[in-house]
This record gives sequence, structure tokens and C-alpha cells, in this order.
Amino acid sequence: CISQYGVGCLYRFFKSVKGPQYCDCLEDALLGTIEDINKSAVDIIYQQDGAPPHTSLVARAWLAERDIFTLSWLPNSCDLNIIEHVWHYLKHKVRPRYPKPKNIEDLWEVIEWEWYSIPNEFIAKLYDSMTRRCSEVYKAKG
Repeated sequence: CISQYGVGCLYRFFKSVKGPQYCDCLEDALLGTIEDINKSAVDIIYQQDGAPPHTSLVARAWLAERDIFTLSWLPNSCDLNIIEHVWHYLKHKVRPRYPKPKNIEDLWEVIEWEWYSIPNEFIAKLYDSMTRRCSEVYKAKG
């Protein structure tokens, strides 16, 4: 998760993700992040893509039961999904690390370290760019 205040909770999946596993992630990471930033579920607008776990009946019900408003999102709108820029930033911090992680646990440690080191200013700039990005898409009739 990210919010306008910076990175939120990072969640690790240990197997393929279906609706119920995604709800576990929401319970821990999304609600944890909301609590960490001293907000309530009704204060946020949640954005996610159209991946099957995100659009599953169980996930939609989970979000609705908690009054979490979910932003409708076009399936191929990476230009506007600012989390993609965060993943890119994270990959460029993790990949050059030396020594290379020896196993999955070492890799997870590196990912966590780099995730929680992402500057709040970087996230804030991404949020600030949304008005311009949306305006450009609108002008292009996209």
C-alpha cells in the first residue's frame, strides 16, 4: 500500500493469490496502513487494478462490508497507476544490491529495507502528478 503520506504496509504472499488470500492482505496491509496514518476506512479512496483476486466476489464483499470506496479503474491505465512507478523505483534499488541475496529470505529482507526507505517526498510527488496526468488523458480523449 501507499498513501499520500508515503509507503504503507508491505505484504508478502507465500502462494498464488486468490480472493481469500487477497482479503488477508487487505486485512493486514490496507487496514494496517489506514491505522498507521490515523485515518478510518471511510476517509480513503482505494485504488486497485482489475486483477482477478481484486475483482473477486469475496474481495468486493470484504471492501463493501468495511465501507471502503474503491475507485473504478480502466484495465490498461498504467500511466495513471502511480504504484507502477513505486514498483519501478523499488526494482532499481533492489537489483543492484551487493552482495546479491542468497535466498528468498535474504531477498525479502532487502525488499523490505528498500520499501521502507522510499522517501515520502517521492510518493508525494506521484500523488501531486495525478491532476496533470488525468488532464493529459482527458485532452487525448483517452
